[in-house]
Amino acid sequence: MSTETTDYQRLIGPVLEVLVSTDTYFHINELSESLTDLLDFAALEHSQILPSGRQTVFENNLHWALSYLEQDRLIETDGDQQYRITGIGKQFLTTGLIEFTDNKSEPYRFFKKPEPSRHPQQDINPAIEMVENSAENVPDKTPQETIAVEFENVYLQLKKDVAKHIHARSPLFFETLIIDLLLAMGYGDRRRDLVAHLGRTGDGGIDGAIKQDQLGLDMVYVQAKRYRPGLSVPVSAVRDFAGALEAKKANKGVFVTTSHFTKSAYEFTAAVSSRIVLIDGERLSSLLIRNNIGVKIFETYEIKRIDEDYFQ
Repeated sequence: MSTETTDYQRLIGPVLEVLVSTDTYFHINELSESLTDLLDFAALEHSQILPSGRQTVFENNLHWALSYLEQDRLIETDGDQQYRITGIGKQFLTTGLIEFTDNKSEPYRFFKKPEPSRHPQQDINPAIEMVENSAENVPDKTPQETIAVEFENVYLQLKKDVAKHIHARSPLFFETLIIDLLLAMGYGDRRRDLVAHLGRTGDGGIDGAIKQDQLGLDMVYVQAKRYRPGLSVPVSAVRDFAGALEAKKANKGVFVTTSHFTKSAYEFTAAVSSRIVLIDGERLSSLLIRNNIGVKIFETYEIKRIDEDYFQ
């Protein structure tokens, strides 16, 4: 297997190859290990996580490959995540069965006549060749992968919309926004204290100070710059902020902007002793969305799957 992203269609042939080696059931975990050895996945490919964070891409694709194979009766399950190949599956692997039907339903999804091989001298497993030539009949992505892609598109558009709305508001609104975000992230004791310490005239490159804990044993200093889109924050502004931190003998600072920082600004913060976090417009939008500031839930979808423990 190449290092391209695995999809469930490409697992169908290999799954049958593993299962045909024995008449006993294979547990899905054993099957996964056998496929990993057979296909020689790159480590990154095998460990890639879906956006939901609940499952790897490989696990998701394997479940869908097994589901389709079971629907087409090439494999069967005992209901406890254990699978074995059927007589139809064995016949397909050995003969490359074409347009099989039991006269009760449409021809099975994967039984499609393969196109002639580009390299006749090459011995190609008919199951694998059949899968590669059935793209028009089977979707390229699993439902979860399709949802994940669309979710990412919605998320990226929302980030752009959040940034657009911030730029359309006043500097005072921006200060209020930063206060709301810091409170939501657990910084500061009371809102009135944050209002008192933020939104005032900058003190040597510092706009305010926040208690990192309720006792005020540690302070985080903040600088907030509402720049026009496309206008970058120069390293000189970050250098002034670092100097102000040093003057106050502080070692923690957060520099927030609606725009972006120059490369030299990031290089400077990596070199100074003080811990300075730079939050550009894109990261600011992400933090606002994550903490539900300026956004609200519009629709919620639940994706459910079989509870194997219940059916045991």
